[in-house]
Amino acid sequence: HLLDDKTTMLKMTQFMYNIAEYVSDRLKADRDFMLKLVKQDGSALKYASAELKDDDEVVLAAIEQNGRNIIYANSRFQEDRELVLKVVKKQGYSLEVLSDKFKDDKEIVLQAVRHAGGGVLRAASLRLQNDEDIAKEQNANNRNTCKAINLISFLCKLILSNLLTNSQL
Repeated sequence: HLLDDKTTMLKMTQFMYNIAEYVSDRLKADRDFMLKLVKQDGSALKYASAELKDDDEVVLAAIEQNGRNIIYANSRFQEDRELVLKVVKKQGYSLEVLSDKFKDDKEIVLQAVRHAGGGVLRAASLRLQNDEDIAKEQNANNRNTCKAINLISFLCKLILSNLLTNSQL
């Protein structure tokens, strides 16, 4: 059967997103196959067998690909504070899929805001949305964003000026 052929299904990943949804249960439980798949598309972890959702290497590969994939992993990964901290440091918006416990953890929310900007703050607990230290971090992040926008604007004006000057020659 085609959906049970490891080689064919791995080739299909080049042409079809989310192939893991369609493969056989045997392949969803095949560690080698799913490891290769989550390295290409971490969200494939969603369709992995329960055993593979608890496999360190498979889960960490999926999370490395996209931190939000932690939501598909066994709860022991979702409750691992050190891992969660690494995830939000890499991808702050992962805070949105974390448990309420971590949405109320000041260090984790601070790191999420630091790495994703103030928009992620809406996922934090109300207590931390009003925290003074987090507000300072959000403001610092917003200032950096404004500086970057001002720099981009300046460069665009410079390029436009050069184009107009050169077109008159």
